[in-house]
Amino acid sequence: MLALAFALPYVVAGPLLAAWVDRADLKLVLLLSNLGRGVLTFALVIAPNVEILLLIVLLRGIVDSAFTPARQSAIQLTTPEPLLMAANGLHQGINQASKIVAPACGGLLLALVPAQGVFAINGVLSVAAFLILLGLQLPPRAHVEHDAEEPFLARVAGGIAEFGRNRLLLAVLIFASAANFTFFLYDTQIALLTSQLGYDATAFGLTVTASGIGGMIGASLAGLMRPNRPLLLMALAALVSGPVTVGTALAAASGIAIPFPLFW
Repeated sequence: MLALAFALPYVVAGPLLAAWVDRADLKLVLLLSNLGRGVLTFALVIAPNVEILLLIVLLRGIVDSAFTPARQSAIQLTTPEPLLMAANGLHQGINQASKIVAPACGGLLLALVPAQGVFAINGVLSVAAFLILLGLQLPPRAHVEHDAEEPFLARVAGGIAEFGRNRLLLAVLIFASAANFTFFLYDTQIALLTSQLGYDATAFGLTVTASGIGGMIGASLAGLMRPNRPLLLMALAALVSGPVTVGTALAAASGIAIPFPLFW
């Protein structure tokens, strides 16, 4: 249920919010989404039961599905074309570095404060991001005049129709959707898998760290590359990660003991 609450907003609300973000004031979207994430993270501290907890996670995912396209647009808007690959690589590297730093900080904080305190600190960081963004200056976006007057639902329908006209774009959409779904599934179920394999909580923390280190290496390599066929590179990466993930799952399901260094 938690995995569903994480993923559902990006599937259901994501396309609608992306169409809105495409014409909205980017700075305003970034400010409101960070503020919303902060408020909803504070709400997790006082969630009285699991049902309310799941609802808050769902709402937080909706807010985040507005923040994500706004952040990506801001990167494109402020980065020269030749540096976009490096900027995206750096951005992905920061995301992956958080998988290394966050578990370490979380483990340290749990030794000092209850779990609710960790969420409260997380909420404070979202509010701090909001305050930092107050000083952000973004160049104006160039829009076709009639696009701004186009009804919201017409923009959404037009965006969906575009995928039907462009087979390459449709292929990218299907690939990216499948990839993001598996990332969500992997990140939310890996704790159960480590438990099934007989590893303890420390091993789980090290597993998250390993994922972060791998992501940082991949992001660094991607930032250095200038591939003529980026889809081919993505497909080759999937041909490595897919079988490794399936092999690990089959080993766990069959009761085969995997040495932790190999699993890491």
